[in-house]
Amino acid sequence: MSIYQFDITKNPKTFAYVLEKSTVNLRHNICDSIVLVNTNGKSEYQCLHCDEDIDVKDIYSGKFQNTEEFDKLLVIARDLLLLDH
Repeated sequence: MSIYQFDITKNPKTFAYVLEKSTVNLRHNICDSIVLVNTNGKSEYQCLHCDEDIDVKDIYSGKFQNTEEFDKLLVIARDLLLLDH
């Protein structure tokens, strides 16, 4: 059971954003977290765990995210991006 709690009904925009932008198995070299495709044009990817814009040289293709990692990514995105407020 995940320690993270994300309510899709209260945060539908965050859920849609992460679902659309998640790379599923591309990970940040520094923290090993799943990265998202960046939409602001400053870099190709973003690591929400580190709250950084990163380039392709800063990522690697790793294991696919599990349910707990996806849930954690949703919570971080909710707290950082404030898409549903």
